[in-house]
Amino acid sequence: MEIIHCDVEHLRALLEDQRRLGRRLEAAIAEGLVDPEFEEAFRFSLNELLRQPELFGFSTTLFVLEDPRTLCGLGGFKGPPDAEGVIEIGYSIAPGLRGRGLATEAAGELARIAFADPRVRVVIAHTLAQRNASTRVLEKNGFHFVRELVDPKEHPDPIWRWERQRR
Repeated sequence: MEIIHCDVEHLRALLEDQRRLGRRLEAAIAEGLVDPEFEEAFRFSLNELLRQPELFGFSTTLFVLEDPRTLCGLGGFKGPPDAEGVIEIGYSIAPGLRGRGLATEAAGELARIAFADPRVRVVIAHTLAQRNASTRVLEKNGFHFVRELVDPKEHPDPIWRWERQRR
């Protein structure tokens, strides 16, 4: 799997014309790739990258399979590491391609990329507050459940926080 950091043009194409994104990547686009509920997050990423170009590499990423070349998922970082060396990852795989280990591979690659930055001490992720495929993805990648969080401004329902410490 290839991990591609989104630049402004990737994000514009993702939001405006996914065929254009496919041409740019020379890849097919998996059906159902962009969940409409995440479009606002992509708009936010685009606006932040336009405002602060130095955020490139700490925002949205694309997950591309090589054979056949297919954009199979999206994810990335919620921003650069904070003052304590904490960085948050997220990931999603197109519905028709789930159950094949792609989310596990993508989350592992995001953690590897994060830990390549010497400032990063801890990689975190959040899931729904229940055992599910995402909790298993994180466990397979060495993440440990830390606690349940309730923040009505961020999420209407409780979520679980997961962490992986630098070795």
